[in-house]
Amino acid sequence: MDSLLAFFEHSTFATWIRGELAGSALVFPVVVTLHTIGMGFVAGGSAAINLRILGVAPKLPLKLMGRFLPLL
Repeated sequence: MDSLLAFFEHSTFATWIRGELAGSALVFPVVVTLHTIGMGFVAGGSAAINLRILGVAPKLPLKLMGRFLPLL
């Protein structure tokens, strides 16, 4: 397992993400920003569905919200 993790750590992709290659100084901040936005969508969507199931918005059809489950 350690050798697999070492392989990934020393790969060109990991070096690019860390910003050690020329012209890649903004890669890490962009990746972290996109990850944060994506997690916000996933957590927000999941929270909305869970709150609907708990009865917060009883008039909102649960079937419509179920269409978002594959996306989440």
